[in-house]
Amino acid sequence: MVGVADMEHFKYALTTQSVIFTHDHHFLEIAKKLTGEGKNHWGVIFVEMNKLSVGECIRRLTLYAEVLSAEEMKNQIEFL
Repeated sequence: MVGVADMEHFKYALTTQSVIFTHDHHFLEIAKKLTGEGKNHWGVIFVEMNKLSVGECIRRLTLYAEVLSAEEMKNQIEFL
């Protein structure tokens, strides 16, 4: 979905019940706006660009998947 508007990513994630993993600050703003408007999203996991290695991101994402259910991630923002 490269080149697609940020909101389209949220729409797609909503239909597939997927958490968005990103380093794009705009996704945080959109998630907060949606929640503030009473609309749902399946969560955002945010990491600062170049803060963690790819391997460390995968390790931490795996931990999230093992510990939190989809319902627990719903409308949440988490920071790696």
